[in-house]
Amino acid sequence: MMEENETLRTLAEVAVALTGFTGIVAVLGHRAGGEWTPLELLRLRMLLETSLAVLFLSLLPIVFQEVSQSEETLWRISNGLQVLVHLGGVLVLYFRVSRLEPSQWPPVERRLTAALLPLSIAIIAAQVATSIGILASHGYFLYLLGLVYLLALAALHFVLLLVPDA
Repeated sequence: MMEENETLRTLAEVAVALTGFTGIVAVLGHRAGGEWTPLELLRLRMLLETSLAVLFLSLLPIVFQEVSQSEETLWRISNGLQVLVHLGGVLVLYFRVSRLEPSQWPPVERRLTAALLPLSIAIIAAQVATSIGILASHGYFLYLLGLVYLLALAALHFVLLLVPDA
């Protein structure tokens, strides 16, 4: 479990760094004067929420290992909690996007989001299978895959925030 802890801590550190860079983005350029478009605010919120979710989820198994009866149980519970966070993030994103005017949601970003949705669903489904015991032997791998995917989504929101009019 020592190697897993180090990997999880590294992911937590990357999530903290990404969150910190968001502060730099927030004070640069036209955004410093509070001139945020609805799309930029959406990207900022998704970046912060996703990177903070990765931070929290990276540290969760390290805490749970102290009370878990077995490593399999640890990863089943951790995957189940990650499913709730990931699914909640998907639902929140689609709720927020539905409140944007169509002209505020660029076609490229619409297509990118639509392309990533099946991957989100596949990861969530695999983690549900893990949490109910079907893929329990792959619990750590699927948990790590979910964290890396969420971190990649946060990085994507970061890049979209940096690129004007993307």
